[in-house]
Amino acid sequence: MRTLFVGCPMWAHRPWVGRFLPADTPNGRELHAYSRLLNAVEGNTTFYALPPAATIARWHQLTEPGFEFVFKVPRTITHDRRLRDVHDELRSFVDLMAPLGDRIGGFTLQLPPSFGPSELPTLRDALAQAPTDWRWSVEVRHPEFFGGDGRRQLETLLRRHGAERVILDTTSLFHRTPISQAGHEEWRTKPRVPLLPEPLTERPIVRFIGSDHPEFTDSGLVQWHTLVAEWLDEGRTPTFFVHTPDNRRTPELARGFHHALAGMVLDLAPLTEPLPMYPAEQTSLF
Repeated sequence: MRTLFVGCPMWAHRPWVGRFLPADTPNGRELHAYSRLLNAVEGNTTFYALPPAATIARWHQLTEPGFEFVFKVPRTITHDRRLRDVHDELRSFVDLMAPLGDRIGGFTLQLPPSFGPSELPTLRDALAQAPTDWRWSVEVRHPEFFGGDGRRQLETLLRRHGAERVILDTTSLFHRTPISQAGHEEWRTKPRVPLLPEPLTERPIVRFIGSDHPEFTDSGLVQWHTLVAEWLDEGRTPTFFVHTPDNRRTPELARGFHHALAGMVLDLAPLTEPLPMYPAEQTSLF
C-alpha cells in the first residue's frame, strides 16, 4: 500500500486536549495520543535545544509503529555556524537521535534567509559529510534560490546528494492581510517566496502555511490534492505538514487532508484510529 505522512508543527498543544486528543491527556503524554491521530510530526524542538537521551527514549516508547519524526537540525549548526566545519556536530546530533530508529523520517537543514548561492559550497560540504543512514532535506529562504541560476545550482547539488528540497507553501498565508495577532506574527516570520512544487526525490516534504482566514486555508489545501495524488501514483511517499497561525485546527486539517487523498488513491494506507476522546463511563453499583 502507498503511504502518505501527515502532521503538524508540534505534538503538544493544550488547546487540542478534549478536542483532538483525549480529555484526560496529562502534560507530557500528548505525544502518545498524537501518534494515534496522525503519523508524522515536525521535530521543531531540536532546532532550539538538544533533548536528553532519556527524553528520546521516551519519545520512542510513546509513539506507534509507522510514526515518523522529521527533525530540524539545531540552529547552532545551521544559523550560528552556517554549516561551516560542522561534521562532528552533525554526527553527534544524529547519534543522539539514532535510538528512535525507524521513527526518524529524516533530518532538515533549515537555512537562514541570508544563506545565499555564494554559500553553496558550504552546503555541499555539509551534505557530503552528513551520515548517509538517514534522509536529508534542506529548506532555503534566500530569494535567489527560487529562480534562475541560484535555483538550478541548488537543485543540482541536492540531487547529487539525494537530498530533498522542502516545498514551502505560504500562498494562503499571504493571500489576505491577517486579522489576528498570531496571523501578524506569521506574516512577520514566514518567508514570502514563490511556490516551487516539484520534488527532487521519492520522499517529497511539503510545509503548508495556512491563514487565519479559514476559507483560504481550506481552499489552499484542496489545491494540493491532485498533485499529492499524482505523487502517490508515481510511487512517491510524501510528507505533508499543515500549519496555521494558531494551529488550533491543524490536526483536523491534516487528518482531513489524508481522508481526501484516500478517496483519490485507492491503495492508500489508512491512519490509525485515534484514542477515544473520553474514558468509557463506568457503571456505578450504587
